[in-house]
Amino acid sequence: MTELINAVNQEFRKIMEKMNDTNYPAQKMLDEVNAKAMAKNLKVTTDTGETKPFPVFLKPFFVDNTQVAMLQHATLIMMRVLEKVVDLYFSQPETRPLFLLKPEEEELSAIDPGYPEILRITRNDAFLSDDSFKFIEFNCDSPGGPYWADVLNDELWDSPVIKELRKLFWFHRDYFVPQTHQTLLQAYREFGGKKEKPFIAIVAGGGVTLEEFKAIAAWLNERGYPSEYSEPDWLEYDGENLKTQSGKTVDIIYRRGWIVDWTGRMDRIKPLIKAYKDKKVCVVNSPRTILGANKSLMAVIQRDDIMKIFTAAEKKVIHDHLPWTRIVEPGKTTYHGKEYDLYDLLRTQKDTLVLKPYDMLGGKGVYVGIALNQNEWEQGIEQTTKQKYVAQEYVPAPEEKFPVITDQSLDFMIKKVNVNFYAYHGRHAGGMVRTSDSAVINISAGGGLTPIYNVGGHI
Repeated sequence: MTELINAVNQEFRKIMEKMNDTNYPAQKMLDEVNAKAMAKNLKVTTDTGETKPFPVFLKPFFVDNTQVAMLQHATLIMMRVLEKVVDLYFSQPETRPLFLLKPEEEELSAIDPGYPEILRITRNDAFLSDDSFKFIEFNCDSPGGPYWADVLNDELWDSPVIKELRKLFWFHRDYFVPQTHQTLLQAYREFGGKKEKPFIAIVAGGGVTLEEFKAIAAWLNERGYPSEYSEPDWLEYDGENLKTQSGKTVDIIYRRGWIVDWTGRMDRIKPLIKAYKDKKVCVVNSPRTILGANKSLMAVIQRDDIMKIFTAAEKKVIHDHLPWTRIVEPGKTTYHGKEYDLYDLLRTQKDTLVLKPYDMLGGKGVYVGIALNQNEWEQGIEQTTKQKYVAQEYVPAPEEKFPVITDQSLDFMIKKVNVNFYAYHGRHAGGMVRTSDSAVINISAGGGLTPIYNVGGHI
């Protein structure tokens, strides 16, 4: 980490340990943050319908403000790259097999959303070091977490340790629900929508993030923009208006969840699909964003024939910020300038590679070679013969110490860090951080969440 961030982390720990040893136990701090966050619906819904506090840390992730220009530049260029590749699907139909779409995804992608620029709201996951970073995944389909990140942003800002830290350093914070709202409205205007305050339905398939969907609807209602949560098959269409169960006419669908919330219910969401085809409702993100969300996209970008469409600046960003990625299939490939049979490469380069299913979420089915023994890795290789996988060069996850409170004791323990950067209209917009003990960093896999504070320097 940079000298500035090291200083901030040291001061944070010093303040927290001093408070914990005197009149403000760390357990009390955590309980207060959890209580305030729970009151704002920062909670997850389990498979049994139970709600519980979202896993949080009391320490934000600090980013040196000098790194922001690098992040802004790389994101701007990379999102331009993604738009170019997504456009190939429509401008060059012969490239369509590269996108590995299922028939239902092809059907939905064929529908024109009614506005230009496909990738409106994205969350790009990355591993960040002092002077560089690598994009690990592009969450273009329906990225989650904006409300959670905003709530934690505020609750930690007013926590006792951060209040003291703010006396020593200058911080900047980003908010994501307001940016999401503005992005929805802009797409609606480009779509041709005329209403000053259009009705926004947050449409998803429930799941562990259901509370976030409801909280965003409440946030919109509080600001005078009518909104409610709906599942895709709850909506009805009369040939002119798409309506919710409560009878409200929907102008904008803020599509959340995952594309399977639609593709898995195709026989039950015909009214929604017909309204979408008829351009009676503006859908953001449109189902077309699945073209940018597939984990195979990084492999498509790095194909020799695809690389030809990029400018020199775009090629540099691809080289600097994308790990080597290939679709796992029999045949030859080039790795660090040498030609290999791909399966021979997998078997001999376990510690430098990761295997990922191309269309799974939540870290499911991921094999991190360096964290496995040879037999476990061979099982992963065998799995690639049964379903589509990508092979990606292993990028070590950055590590940082975070406060962990157990049995009334405070310890600072090393956690792996995955930085999740939001982009709106292809521009860097700040982010949040997920942390974990395991090589696969994901909330559903037992990770935690914390906001990002940019640090401008000493006061």
